[in-house]
Amino acid sequence: MNETEVKSLFASAVAHPGVDRIDTDAVLRGGRRRRRVRTSATVGSVTAVVVLVASVAFVARPNLTVNPVEGVAPASLAVSCGPQGISVSSDAVAATSAGVVLSVTSTLPKGSYLGYRWSTGGGGGEPLPATSGTWTLLAPPGTLTLACQLPNASPGTPHTVTVTDPGNVWRSDTLADLGCGDGGSLSWGGPPGSGATPATAAQALFVDRPDVTAARAAMGYPGATTQTWIATTGDGKPYMSIVVSPEGSRFIATPDTLCTH
Repeated sequence: MNETEVKSLFASAVAHPGVDRIDTDAVLRGGRRRRRVRTSATVGSVTAVVVLVASVAFVARPNLTVNPVEGVAPASLAVSCGPQGISVSSDAVAATSAGVVLSVTSTLPKGSYLGYRWSTGGGGGEPLPATSGTWTLLAPPGTLTLACQLPNASPGTPHTVTVTDPGNVWRSDTLADLGCGDGGSLSWGGPPGSGATPATAAQALFVDRPDVTAARAAMGYPGATTQTWIATTGDGKPYMSIVVSPEGSRFIATPDTLCTH
């Protein structure tokens, strides 16, 4: 992918950021999940950093990168966006059971974004923190491209890092592998489910359907707080996929796609 193509990709991703971090996640739904780009779980239900050039005052400088000890990837990646360009602490980061951890700092003005895209097509964008923040992305093992964007600016040079999985925590199955082929988006007339745990939030969607049970899908990162669940009818057939994300001290469950068999 050349620089022009990457700029175009990020312009689209940041213009339509996910509802929550990661993700979308999610972000998102393991390798398949889309926040449309719905995420990002931070997760939630959900972003290598491109410094996006803003007219004359913002000039992208060469990437400032410190390589890790050879053969060892850190469990967190420091990403900094500033007027001098992009800086990342390593060219590789090791995934944790919850996802890919970014320690994000910024000296860019309010309204700037950090966009993220991974090799399987997922991604999104989030507003940069006023000073610093910790984000957890659902990016699978492979390449992760990050981009900083100033308000109303065009993308600059992207920076791509490698996500490793030394602990073999990533579960590569998709919804289709688990019996829930993508039957398309569904219209849900009722409210989202809410509960103190992901399980109670997912099951709350079916208070009037005692024959339907929801269970977490064994895919993506096992410790992720933004999760994909599958609802199954009484005859054992997968019915729909659900995205469960944290919101404050509770969890919110939102129907995602219908299942085909």
